[in-house]
Amino acid sequence: FMMGFKSIRVFLAELFAHRMLLEEFYYGERLSRAHILISTSTFILVFVGFLGAVIRAIWVWFNRLTHRQRLYLPEGKAALFVAFIFFVGYAGLLLVVEPGNPELWIMGLIPFALLFCGCILLPLTSDNRLWIPFLMIIFLNFHNGKAIDLLGDLSKDYQYQKAKPLLEMVKEKDVIVSAGNPVFERYLRYHTKAEVWYLYHMKADELSIRMFEDVEGDIYVCGDVLSPPKSLVVRFSEKSKAITSFATQIRASLVLHRADEFGGIYKWVR
Repeated sequence: FMMGFKSIRVFLAELFAHRMLLEEFYYGERLSRAHILISTSTFILVFVGFLGAVIRAIWVWFNRLTHRQRLYLPEGKAALFVAFIFFVGYAGLLLVVEPGNPELWIMGLIPFALLFCGCILLPLTSDNRLWIPFLMIIFLNFHNGKAIDLLGDLSKDYQYQKAKPLLEMVKEKDVIVSAGNPVFERYLRYHTKAEVWYLYHMKADELSIRMFEDVEGDIYVCGDVLSPPKSLVVRFSEKSKAITSFATQIRASLVLHRADEFGGIYKWVR
């Protein structure tokens, strides 16, 4: 739901200029105001519950010696150091290797969850305050449930919407040329028998107008060839220059076949 805020999208685009976030931004731009408001509200409620649980847990940890009978904590708390070392070590490794990859951070949630249970939930059991995380779970289930429901909405699916017109028009002997999201290239290969040329996987000396000569069918050029995504230009500047030069060569022979929000679909005219 955070992608529904334009300011967040602009901030992430500047912070992670080298990351491919087209799918996430496309999804966020199409979220309804009602969904954004409801999700923001439930997020705030979960955060307030989390903050309350943390404050109460800290109070228990600092007062357990003076209230031994009422605030009793079981033995084995030293085991939390294992989860702490795991989390800090893994997080430190990611900060060095690839901090901008959100998928890799998912593994770090395992030791974080263990630390949360041991440091926050465990003290609440002795203080009879488990109703706080219980409310958090209720709000979190509602929050995540609404988000999961939207994942099946094809109108917010970047790959589906961009590939749909291409898949409707291409035949087996046709060629699709793209320089966009690498996931889009794999999506096309999975859903069509037509040949897919992804320019970022080709060598610079292969990017020539001559490679169109032996194609039997029609050649469809995606708009991202004429204007590659900024993140790819940042990450692969030399290859992007070669693609821009190639686009200049073929531009005069391209005819706009279908206009769309992704830069259009062009057809090569022999």
